[in-house]
Amino acid sequence: MISRPLSVIVTAWNCEKTIQRCLRSVAELRPQEIVVCDPGATDGPSFAIARNAGLSASTQPYVLFIDGDWIADAASVDELIRELSTRPAHAIVVPRFMDDLGNDHAGHNVRRFPTSEALAAEFLMLHKTFGSEAVSKYRMLDFDHVTDRDIDHSCGAFILARREALVSVGGYDETFEGAWFEDIDLAQRLRRHGWLSRYCSSAVALHIGRETQRHFFIERYYDAYYRSVLRYTAKYLSNDYELVRMCLLAGLVSKAVFSYGLPARFRASVLRRLGIYNTDETIQGYRGMYLRSIDMVLGMHDLC
Repeated sequence: MISRPLSVIVTAWNCEKTIQRCLRSVAELRPQEIVVCDPGATDGPSFAIARNAGLSASTQPYVLFIDGDWIADAASVDELIRELSTRPAHAIVVPRFMDDLGNDHAGHNVRRFPTSEALAAEFLMLHKTFGSEAVSKYRMLDFDHVTDRDIDHSCGAFILARREALVSVGGYDETFEGAWFEDIDLAQRLRRHGWLSRYCSSAVALHIGRETQRHFFIERYYDAYYRSVLRYTAKYLSNDYELVRMCLLAGLVSKAVFSYGLPARFRASVLRRLGIYNTDETIQGYRGMYLRSIDMVLGMHDLC
């Protein structure tokens, strides 16, 4: 059987229940090589470090990055490879993300580059309480998942990349800790070097379960995630850095006050009214993270 000119980089973090299905699907792709990386090192957890390790070990012209709670489909991966092979200016192509109930990953699959207004509104929870056009636009909540198009950036949970392009920009920036903003930064740097990213609706990636491991990774390493947000803001939105930092600080303080200072019954009703899926018990478990993140934000006043 002919192997594909493909290196597969599997990012595995706390996905014991799904990793076997993921690896079986990856093996069926018949890639030239499979590399499994774990981003959970206690001395600096980072998807960027794990992905760069996999990229360094890869040898093929196309690299498939896949998180351990996703399923690869051979026909869809072939479609992604065809997209890149016929579009020499594109560095990344991402399939349509769907869960095992057939739902699209609206707001998660692809996004525009974040603006200062969108970040500030998110931190202050304005999109939850009053709605925010800036957040909706940034998250592309009205995105048509059946139309192929060029995009700003995609979630890195499942992407096919041109190895040449990633190597040319130095791979992922490892100063971005946690998960998510290393994907946005990579897309920004690729764009600045003339490379494009694309969404391919005819290819599908299947996510197993309700929430991605990236989501739980972010929640476990809140301070690392927000440190990356501020690094991104300083790098790409420097004129509004202090505004974004103050909004983040205000949001974290309000979450801490909510967690520590309000009656449990009232907290639970507010969570239900805002449509927040986390239980009050879970929120209480984040108390330490809120305080740790507040301390981190206070110490990053001079990043610009």
